[in-house]
Amino acid sequence: EKIVVNEPIEANKTSIRPEPYSLPADFQWDTLNLDDPLVLAELYTLLSENYVEDDDAMFRFDYPQDFLK
Repeated sequence: EKIVVNEPIEANKTSIRPEPYSLPADFQWDTLNLDDPLVLAELYTLLSENYVEDDDAMFRFDYPQDFLK
């Protein structure tokens, strides 16, 4: 299967809240341009240094950067 469009598998928009969750003061939502190598590298670093996949912190995020696209 060749994927040519990035879209939801099931577009059930009634279960999606129309407004984003609020963030603490001085934070804001942003849309990242993952085609920019610098932005992609920053996101990868953020996730690899702060995200773990289990409660014991044994499995750290270490997927290739292309996986994030």
